Amino acid sequence: MRTRAAIAVAARTPFRQLLIPALIDLWRQGRFPLDRLIRRYPFTSIDRALDDAARGVTVKPVLAY
Repeated sequence: MRTRAAIAVAARTPFRQLLIPALIDLWRQGRFPLDRLIRRYPFTSIDRALDDAARGVTVKPVLAY
């Protein structure tokens, strides 16, 4: 039997208040390739998204409802 876990960053942390603006600035400068880090999956493909993340196919799988 396989066990899986999904982890998210808490939305109301001081870390997020510093990190998000810094990442946006880097992205605007062309120094943060966000489009190459994420990959979108339909929610029905959650298993594939987790597998791809585990294998390094994507850094940030994004599930769409």
